[in-house]
Amino acid sequence: MSKRVDVAAIAATVQEFYHTDNKERRKQLDEELCLFKNKYSCDDTITACILLMGHRYPANVQYFGAVSLYETIRHRYEECVSNVNLMEVLKSFLIESLTSSAHVQMQSITNKLSSALAMLSLYCMPDVWPDPVATLTTIWAAQPELLLRVLAEIAAEFSNIHMPLTQRSKLKTELHKTSEDIIRIIFTVMRAEEASPSTRQAAVECVEQWVKLPGAGLHQWTPVLSVVFGAVSEDSAALTNLLNILAANDELTSIDQLVYDICQYITTVVAQIIATELAEDVQSDEVVSLVSAVCTIAEASVPTLLRHAKTSPTLLCDLCSLFASICSCDGAYPVDEMISDLPAPFFMSLREHLGAAATGSKQDALCNVARAVSSYYADVCRTAIDKMSFPPSERFDEYDKIEREQFLRIECIVFLWETVADYLSEADYTEICENLQLCARFSSISEGIDADRLANTTMRNLHALSHLIQEHDDAVELEGHVIRLVLPYVARKAVSKEALRTLEKFVSERSVGVMAVGEEISQVCYSFFMDETNGQSLRLEALKCIGYILSMKTSSDVMTILNNVMAPHLKTLNTDGSLFTDEALEEKKFQINIFACLFASLNSKEGATAHGQESPTLIIFRQVFPVFQRIVEIPGAPTALGDKVCDAVRSAISNLPLESLPEALPLVSKLLRTTLFTNPSSACALAKSAVLIFGHYAPTGPPLCSAIGEWLECFAQNMPSPAIEEWLSLVYQIMKKNYKTLRVNGEASLSGISNAILIAGQTLAESREPNVVRLASQVLAVIATQTVSYGDEAPRNILASHGPALVNTIFARIQVELLRPTVEYLAEVLFFFVKEFSAETRSGEFAEFQTDDASIEYGISEGQSFLTELSVVLIFVLCDSQNVAQKRVTRVSLESAIDERGITLKN
Repeated sequence: MSKRVDVAAIAATVQEFYHTDNKERRKQLDEELCLFKNKYSCDDTITACILLMGHRYPANVQYFGAVSLYETIRHRYEECVSNVNLMEVLKSFLIESLTSSAHVQMQSITNKLSSALAMLSLYCMPDVWPDPVATLTTIWAAQPELLLRVLAEIAAEFSNIHMPLTQRSKLKTELHKTSEDIIRIIFTVMRAEEASPSTRQAAVECVEQWVKLPGAGLHQWTPVLSVVFGAVSEDSAALTNLLNILAANDELTSIDQLVYDICQYITTVVAQIIATELAEDVQSDEVVSLVSAVCTIAEASVPTLLRHAKTSPTLLCDLCSLFASICSCDGAYPVDEMISDLPAPFFMSLREHLGAAATGSKQDALCNVARAVSSYYADVCRTAIDKMSFPPSERFDEYDKIEREQFLRIECIVFLWETVADYLSEADYTEICENLQLCARFSSISEGIDADRLANTTMRNLHALSHLIQEHDDAVELEGHVIRLVLPYVARKAVSKEALRTLEKFVSERSVGVMAVGEEISQVCYSFFMDETNGQSLRLEALKCIGYILSMKTSSDVMTILNNVMAPHLKTLNTDGSLFTDEALEEKKFQINIFACLFASLNSKEGATAHGQESPTLIIFRQVFPVFQRIVEIPGAPTALGDKVCDAVRSAISNLPLESLPEALPLVSKLLRTTLFTNPSSACALAKSAVLIFGHYAPTGPPLCSAIGEWLECFAQNMPSPAIEEWLSLVYQIMKKNYKTLRVNGEASLSGISNAILIAGQTLAESREPNVVRLASQVLAVIATQTVSYGDEAPRNILASHGPALVNTIFARIQVELLRPTVEYLAEVLFFFVKEFSAETRSGEFAEFQTDDASIEYGISEGQSFLTELSVVLIFVLCDSQNVAQKRVTRVSLESAIDERGITLKN
């Protein structure tokens, strides 16, 4: 018995673990048993494991010993292999134990010992144990099943080994050399008439594991696969597994004959298996898995099948016939659906390959193939119509929420048209028009649940066809026809949502056909909007449709019509009564959304307003802005209200004509001076849009620069702030995308840049939020980069004035754990100072760095490069930091930054 390990005590602990009902005690015992595997020396642990597997102990103790032995070999292999005596003891024990006890002990123990022997052989190849396969073949020549199971484990355990990459590569090469021996063994076993079913199964499992080995040459295994397929023809699970393994092998599609043989096997042997199992139980897990595997390998085989089909499409047609029959299996989608949708990827892949060939030089060769398989596609479509058509309302009501959502997502008529729409062209307009004629027959659908569902389906169908209708030569007539079909359903409560969605899709184009029925659209949508029993979101959709129609009229006509809509809401919005009750708050939010909706839809499609007329968007914006400004200035106003105001103003400036921007900018700037502090998230989104829109129009450039300077000055004066993340995001966009616009304004932009540096620097020094620190470092990095890119002397001097404080802050910051991008941005800033201020660094201006613990001074001698000192600083971080990941990131950042710039560190 081991001198250091009390084996009896370990055995008792194992038995108690399995028998106790006390959860806390079981947890304690588990910790003790886990500790056993690493607590003792490798020799003592292995000795104890061997003793635990003695026949004196019960099976659960023996199994624990086997598991512990396997894990010891796996995790402490260097100790095992370096001790020759220990390795020989292990090898002898494992071989002897398997030889003598494999047929009598528990299968789980045998499996774990097989894995342990396989793991040991992998770690010993090729130096310590040159050819374990030959050794084991000699020993177990009379026990082929045991031999095959251990050989299978050798391949399976390769993915579990831990060793250096070069050693792993060498081992993989040795295993590939061994493949020929494995194939010969399998051939011998499979051809032996006296081989038992379990031995043949072991041979199949061995093939599966060795084919899965990384880099395994599938061409080597092709001869033995035909024998293996014959062996698994009556084992559905084994067949499924083998097909999945082959489908995952990258070499499969490069071996045409193998693909052809497998597909031939599928259409004959496997097809019969599937038919038999479907007749017994269409919902069994085994048949679902088998069909899935067959479909996967068939999908991967499509290119090869098409190459063969040029001369004879028989095999491809046989596969299509098999899959079409699978698609027709009984069951409505999605309640009874199990396997009939599995062939879909195959049919889609085949369609895509045929479609691609139809546009190339192979068109004639594959034309006959397309005709040959087209009938199977028609069969699948007919089946889909039966499966995915609406069931009676009584059956539909039985669906749960998820089943309903799944069904509506793939409702038959809409799904088919949406799927085929991308492949239709002018040549298919006859069929499209027939579809529209069919829809026209539904123009007076009766009331009721089933009728409402039919109406919604019709609306979705028209929506799916919209782009094809709009491009038709007779689009004017067709659009009018469709819109008149849709309009009656707008007021129908159960259909309003889909009807308005479809109507908006057509009306947003503002085409000639749409405008011909514009008055009818406006009247229906106006009535819907004014009906307060309708949902607010749908009322806004109706108003948007009105806006699209009005956008094609003159400004005076627009305002005459809209005054009736806007006046009552503008008046209510401008009152204080019950401002903060929930009901009043929702009403005011809706009223603000009304104006946002008008801003989005009244913009002219051509992007210009008729000469001499003011934009309706500007007129409305001018009227409503004082109300918006008043709302955001109310003390204690709900955040949600201010957010809605910002969103509405953002919609307005996005749709204003260029000539209106100078008037709008002062108003927007005034609003932002308040909302950047009261509603930072939505206000920063508005500010980002404002910077892009006003910054690209020359007349608004100077006032925008002044506004930005005011924002940044206010930010700097109100630091620290809980809104810093949103502010920094805005500052970053300004410096990244609008730096050139700022600098066009010369000296006026410098205060803004200086404040941006102050804000980022202070945040970097004080914040403990990782994302905020990242944004701050990003702002500093982009300013440094822009300064260098534009050769900008004034901002360069501003950075110089902040240099000592920034470098001190960065040095202190990189000593703690940071996100990798943050480290890279900070390295970017440090290298900016290295390259741009070599004279200052030589004089020692940036040579003192403050940390939390002490002041560390690096004296810089005359003529010595600051880059040398910077490397010392970063190396100090690498050596001093307790965080291993931080050391690695800092080192990588330093090396990559040096490499990118072609800089050589001085010794």
